[in-house]
Amino acid sequence: MHAIEVELTGLLSDPDCGKTDIRSKIIDGATGLVAKGILTAAQAVTQLGQVPDRPFDQRQWLEQHFMQTVQAQTALLAHHQQGFVDQQPDATPPNPDQHQAMVGALTQHYQGAQ
Repeated sequence: MHAIEVELTGLLSDPDCGKTDIRSKIIDGATGLVAKGILTAAQAVTQLGQVPDRPFDQRQWLEQHFMQTVQAQTALLAHHQQGFVDQQPDATPPNPDQHQAMVGALTQHYQGAQ
């Protein structure tokens, strides 16, 4: 989530954001997230298909995704905190090779709660 937040922050801080079409920069950002294994290609294509054409609408779209990312981080951390009130956290470092599987399981868990 942090990598997505950083990407969205960079796009929103671009002086052209909201004034000119920055679709190519959004595509570059999504491509970078796919290359890092943060998003799958299918997820990126789905999201990129929703990017509006008008610059002002693009800014609003980016702001909406930024807020959703921040809210998701907050909810996830709150749930994590509740789950480990009386326990020591697991200090095992994450395995980058299992990133997609972990995110998939997490996404499936939270989609089931809707």
